[in-house]
Amino acid sequence: MMLRVVLALSLLISAFFAPWWVAAAFAVLLIGWYPDLPSAALLLLAGIIRDSIFGAPLLSLGGFSYLFTALFLLLSCLALVLRNTLSE
Repeated sequence: MMLRVVLALSLLISAFFAPWWVAAAFAVLLIGWYPDLPSAALLLLAGIIRDSIFGAPLLSLGGFSYLFTALFLLLSCLALVLRNTLSE
């Protein structure tokens, strides 16, 4: 339980202050150890925070500026599907 709180706080703090790869590493660690719905919601929150502060429209993606939110949403869905598939 303590590890989950530490990872969650580290993810939220890194979404504000750290480079993108640090936030992505904490997201992978959090969803890897705890692949459930609260962790997925926290990943989406971190992605929205990250994109709201640092997101810039990418012309190569048609002006799409929510890249981290999309990445963390894909990571969350993949972890939940893999968890359900492998646990059967």
